Amino acid sequence: MSLVPVLIAALAALVGTWIQMTDQLGRLSVTDPEGVTTFKTVEAWKEEHSSLRHPVRWFRNWRLAAQLLSTNPIEAISYRRTKRAAASWGLLVLASIITVAGIAWELLRALFA
Repeated sequence: MSLVPVLIAALAALVGTWIQMTDQLGRLSVTDPEGVTTFKTVEAWKEEHSSLRHPVRWFRNWRLAAQLLSTNPIEAISYRRTKRAAASWGLLVLASIITVAGIAWELLRALFA
């Protein structure tokens, strides 16, 4: 069995997933602008200080962000919805990359064996 058609299909799936992700996440800023704004604000607070260089400051900012989300349930829902959308598309892209890498590895092994 030739792995070239499988590699082409995996590459097509990767490109299609990437296109869908960028389109969907771009559309999210139009359909849910409050969620995107909340997400950007909370993530900026969380990442203001590096967790490796300033762990105490990072933890303080992380707790402030958690308090903000606990006092504003609507913003918390928007934040979680946006975070889940970004994470799910990121996982799909990662799965496609792993599939392409695995098939490419097997193809190279078959060519040089």
